[in-house]
Amino acid sequence: MYGDFDSDLRSGGEGRTVMLVHGMWSRPSAWDNFRAFFEARGYRVVVPALRHRAEPGADPHPELGVTSIADYADDLAAEIRNLDHKPVIIGHSMGGLLAQILAARGLVHAAVCLAPAHCAGYMSLDPGPLWIFR
Repeated sequence: MYGDFDSDLRSGGEGRTVMLVHGMWSRPSAWDNFRAFFEARGYRVVVPALRHRAEPGADPHPELGVTSIADYADDLAAEIRNLDHKPVIIGHSMGGLLAQILAARGLVHAAVCLAPAHCAGYMSLDPGPLWIFR
């Protein structure tokens, strides 16, 4: 590990718990290797399943289409409030966007965003080059 992150975690400070948040097209099992890495080093690891994210082969939940980013953030915030301290949150894709939202709310010790989804109003792909495929 690098710098203060490791010393804060190992000292039992408020970063002792690591929360891993999966992306939109994923599920908690995507974090299995990360979970094993952190648990082998003595960290408590929390890997929540985002609401209405179907298991492989299952039909999508009927309310999936009306579940918002704010709903997911509120669910994770409630889970964080059940912890005894603020976690370090690591999020991938939509989980990275959720990590940023939770950090902005002051609910995490630190946030790590792996290829985070973009915020509303930002294009993640310039549509200009797509015109050649018309």
